[in-house]
Amino acid sequence: MKKKISRKKTAKGLVSELASSGEISPPVSKPKLESFNHKGVVVTPYNGKFDGKGHKITGLKSKFPGLDNIGLFARLGPNAVVKNLCIEGAEVEGRSKVGVIAGQIDEGAQIINCKVNGSLITAEDVAGAITGDSRGEVAGNYVIGGNIKSNGKAGGVSGMTHGKSKIRNNQVINTEIVGIGAGSNVEGIAGEVRDESLVENNQVINCKIKKGVTSEVIEPDDYEDILKAIRNSGLSLEQSPNDCKELGEEALRNLIRTNLNTKYEGLATAETFRKKGKTDILILKDDKASFIAECKIWTGDKVVHEAIDQLFGYLIWRDCKASVILFNKHNASFMKIKDKIKGLLESYTGYIKTLDSEHGGEWRCKYHSPEDINHEVIIHVFLFNLYCKK
Repeated sequence: MKKKISRKKTAKGLVSELASSGEISPPVSKPKLESFNHKGVVVTPYNGKFDGKGHKITGLKSKFPGLDNIGLFARLGPNAVVKNLCIEGAEVEGRSKVGVIAGQIDEGAQIINCKVNGSLITAEDVAGAITGDSRGEVAGNYVIGGNIKSNGKAGGVSGMTHGKSKIRNNQVINTEIVGIGAGSNVEGIAGEVRDESLVENNQVINCKIKKGVTSEVIEPDDYEDILKAIRNSGLSLEQSPNDCKELGEEALRNLIRTNLNTKYEGLATAETFRKKGKTDILILKDDKASFIAECKIWTGDKVVHEAIDQLFGYLIWRDCKASVILFNKHNASFMKIKDKIKGLLESYTGYIKTLDSEHGGEWRCKYHSPEDINHEVIIHVFLFNLYCKK
C-alpha cells in the first residue's frame, strides 16, 4: 500500500514525501513551495513512479544561477515516470539544464500529461518549460503562458534533445521564448535537436519566439565600475568629514555625481525626470537601461525603506541595477547603524535574497518590483560615515 501524504507538511517535507511515495492524498490543495533540495541529483537521479493525479503545485521557486540541473526534479533516471501533475507560477533559474518538471531526463525516463502554467524559466544555456535536457520521452504535456529565457538553447518543451529522445503530442500556448545574443538557438518546441531524437505532432499556438535579442540592461562590468567610482568618492568624503559639515544631501549628491562624470563624461545627471519623479543620480545606457541612485542622509531606520520606495518609483522595466547611498552626519553611534542595515534591507516588501557585496559598509540585495513580480532589480547600498564631533 502506498504511503499517503499528510496535509501538515513543510514545503520541503511535502516535496520529499511526494517524490518518495508518488501519491498525493486529497485534499492537499495548492501546496506553496520555496527553495528546497532536489529529490534527484546528478549522481543519483530519481527513479520512481510519480503520479500527481491531477493536483496542482503553486509557487515553486528553485533559483540557483550558478548550478546545473534545476527543476522540481534535478534529474530523472531511466526508470522514472512523472505524470498527471500541474505546476503553476513556478520560477526556476540555473546555469544549464533548467526545466520546471526536471532539469534533465535520462533515456527511458518519461514525463507524461503534465502542465506548466505561467512559469518563468531562466538559464545561461539549456532551458525548457517541461525539461531542460531530454534524452527520454516527453509526451502529451501542456505549456501555457510564462516566459523561457536563455543565452543559449531554449524551447517551449525542452531546451535540447539527445539520443533517442521522443518529444511528441505536446502543446505550447501563449508562451514567450527568448534567446539572448546572436548565438542563441530558440524554437517553439525544442531549442536544439540532436542525434536520433524524434520531435513530432507538437503544436505551438500564439507564442512569441525571439532570437538574437540584444541585452538592454546595464552590464555587470559597467555596474561594478559605477559602484567603484561611488565607493572611491565616499571614502574620500569619509577622510575629510570636517569639509562636509555644512553640506546637505543635494551638495553631497553633486560631489559624487561630479566624480562620476570624470569617468562617464557628463553622462551622470541629477534631478532628471524618470517615470514618477526626479532622480538623484542617473546614468543612461544607449537610451535604454539606466543606472539610478538615491541619496539620503541618515535620519533613522525608516530612511532605508523610503529610499528603496523612491528608487522603484523611477525604474522602468529595462532598469535592473540601482543603488542607495546613505550618509551618516548626525549620529555618533555609526556601528549601531551599520549593524541594523542588513535587517532593514531584508524586511523590505519584495525582498528576494542578499548577494555578496565584498566590501564593508556595503550591502547588495535582489528585489522584485512592487508593480511587477517578474521585474527583478539588484540594489547596492552604501553607508558612508561623515559624522564629525562638534
